[in-house]
Amino acid sequence: MFIFCSLFLTLDMTYLLLATLFYSINDFLWSQYAKKDDFLSLINKRSMFTTLFVGVLFVVYSKDLGLILEGYNSLKILLVSSIGFLGLCLLVKGFLYGSLIQFCVYILLTTSIVGLVSSYKYFLSFYEIIPSLVFIGLGYLYFIVVHTKEAGNHNHPVKSHLYFIAAQLLFIVLVIQQYEYLALFEAVDIAFYQEFTVLLLSSILLLFKKKNTPQVKTPIRWREFALIALPISIAQLSNLQGLQLTNPFYEKLFGLLGPLLSVVLAMIFAKERHQTKTYVAFVMMLIGYYLLQI
Repeated sequence: MFIFCSLFLTLDMTYLLLATLFYSINDFLWSQYAKKDDFLSLINKRSMFTTLFVGVLFVVYSKDLGLILEGYNSLKILLVSSIGFLGLCLLVKGFLYGSLIQFCVYILLTTSIVGLVSSYKYFLSFYEIIPSLVFIGLGYLYFIVVHTKEAGNHNHPVKSHLYFIAAQLLFIVLVIQQYEYLALFEAVDIAFYQEFTVLLLSSILLLFKKKNTPQVKTPIRWREFALIALPISIAQLSNLQGLQLTNPFYEKLFGLLGPLLSVVLAMIFAKERHQTKTYVAFVMMLIGYYLLQI
């Protein structure tokens, strides 16, 4: 029994580790490509490849193709997948105005909130979490003050904050809903319908979008879209498999590794090393999260 439990936990953490790693790569790629084309066009072209990649696995490994195609089930999955699509749109729009390190701050903020909510009953008193709240609160306040001063009379930095926090809130709702539906559907089923919904909705919106959009600043080759699609395909499947073995709160807590990896990518590859004050705020919030766990 002990050996089985150890294997269970190892498999659980392996899936979530893979998901965290590839979500970080996915966020980094979005931060680099968001300004190169219209956000809907980017999402649409990438979703062609993610639907293809996950679709092959869906056809091969889905245990009951008919179950998820039933009318009521399809509506439920469509609703959940639409939440993911909206969150993705807000994320990409956020990268038009903000940076990867800014988005990492909001990942850490929402992860801390989820950690507080899910772990509150285990604390003996409110005083235990005061040091954590102080560091998280001061770190985020410092982050807001710094970016408000840098914004001046421009509203672009403000837009990035709104887009990023809204995207993260939708992603939390998405994870919770997906966890509930994993009791009915296989991970590959949900992943495929998530990507197919993104392709469907982005295609519909592009049909009705006005044609007077600006020209593409930097042409993106199709093989680049395939490259962008691969990390999120792996992340989606790994995350859903991990959720089948755990719960959404543990997934978000484990996902703390995500912003750390993204920060490293931002510093090394995204040339965001100059945002020293933002890194200071991030570290303050990270200390607060650490104090929450000890």
